[in-house]
Amino acid sequence: MKIGIQMYSVRNELAKDPAGTMRKVAQMGYKSWETYPFDTTSRYNNGIGLDVGEGKSLLKELGVNVFAAHLNYLLFKEEEIAPFLDYQAEIGVWSPGLSIMFPETLDELLFECERINKTGEMCKERGMRFHYHNHSHEFAVVDGKYMMDIIMERTDPALVDFELDTYWAYRAGLDPLDVMRRYRDRLVLLHQKDCPETVVGDRDLFKNMGSRDLVSQETFMAYKHAEDFTEVGTGIMDIQAIIDLGNELGVKYMTLEQDFSKYPELESIAISKKEFSRFKGIEW
Repeated sequence: MKIGIQMYSVRNELAKDPAGTMRKVAQMGYKSWETYPFDTTSRYNNGIGLDVGEGKSLLKELGVNVFAAHLNYLLFKEEEIAPFLDYQAEIGVWSPGLSIMFPETLDELLFECERINKTGEMCKERGMRFHYHNHSHEFAVVDGKYMMDIIMERTDPALVDFELDTYWAYRAGLDPLDVMRRYRDRLVLLHQKDCPETVVGDRDLFKNMGSRDLVSQETFMAYKHAEDFTEVGTGIMDIQAIIDLGNELGVKYMTLEQDFSKYPELESIAISKKEFSRFKGIEW
């Protein structure tokens, strides 16, 4: 399994100096990247912050493979999705994905599933595969099922894969290994954060919220605390077991991500790389 970095981990540094930050990340030895649209105020809302010619040239110089790229329906207008996907195809991305959504009713969820299928079709036309990336709230129960189950049922497996964020499954009160097995037929990517020994309230965020109902964006953000994250490999998650099962299931990439840290962003991901290097069954 190849190990990559989600560039959201250095979002503030990217906003200040896209090219310089990318050089520093590559120099650390992170050569597989998953990007996200950090530059939402310009026409280069593409995860690189450079026009396509500059982006391709810099990635080639750094020896970096951008294998995945997140978009966010909450930030994108409908007409911006096609140009975003065109850019990803041009720089050689394999798997764009939807980073987050917050349907608050079953009807809204079914509408979003159709939109995911539509984006999957757009990816297929460009020679790519679309995926869905979870947080904890996809394990709310709606119509007697996990929201995530409905997403899997209502999206076309020929068009839409799954990227499991193991941290958010863990914070939903579930065993990430069970979730990996549950969606094994769609699972192609893993996101790996890490959880400190103590968190605000209960490890299960639904217990903190008092119900397992669908969650609004405002509620989700209210229960997301900076102190609930630690550098990957320094916390309590059984990461080696996740790697071992991921390799068994044929997962292509595991992406390290840091939402918050007490350290500066570049120092934080350097710590994660050092700590993560002790695990077996990985390659950078």
